[in-house]
Amino acid sequence: MKKTDWPIRWDLLLRYRLIEIIALWEGRLTTNHICHSFGIGRQQASKDINTYLRELAPDNLVYDRHLKGYVPSSSFRPVVTAGNASEYQDLLARQDALSDTFESLNISLPDSTIVRGPERVVKPEVMRAAVAAARHGRVMKAEYASLSPAGVSQRTLEPHTLVCVGQNWHLRAWCDANREFRDFALSRFRGKPETPGNAAVTPSSMMMTGTVKSHW
Repeated sequence: MKKTDWPIRWDLLLRYRLIEIIALWEGRLTTNHICHSFGIGRQQASKDINTYLRELAPDNLVYDRHLKGYVPSSSFRPVVTAGNASEYQDLLARQDALSDTFESLNISLPDSTIVRGPERVVKPEVMRAAVAAARHGRVMKAEYASLSPAGVSQRTLEPHTLVCVGQNWHLRAWCDANREFRDFALSRFRGKPETPGNAAVTPSSMMMTGTVKSHW
């Protein structure tokens, strides 16, 4: 895609999305939200809001003098978001994660706290191998720690799909040993998986009819 093919500059799109998400899910948007999140001045933040209203969604926001901020209008319609609560959750989590990574960069949204549940550790080399194998149709050979039966064993897999549920990543793959599709938790792989140039050879008939089982 050429640079000129983008209808909206990426940095502007991120700011427009924040405008929409905060207004919709918190009910009040100010220039402080944009300044705090992107490290820009109040004049630029005000320009972003005005441009959003002028070029993208003229009827989405109304300035409330009592609240000293913009509120969603009765005819509000998402333009650069899907209008899902998960987008608000993702925004809070992203801001919080950046603040945790860079201690001097406090960009968490005001009066918001993210309580994180237990996170299963996935090694970068495992994720890279799973992505490459699924994307390019390769075989993946790796050690996997299974609970049933218990123990670590060598697996030859033909990855099909990566799935993220909450904070947990799973790989749906054809298991040569069990001759069926199973789901494998990425956190249970051990060592560094190998993805030789071998192409996956699972027959198309098996791809259509194989059963999928959780394999924790």
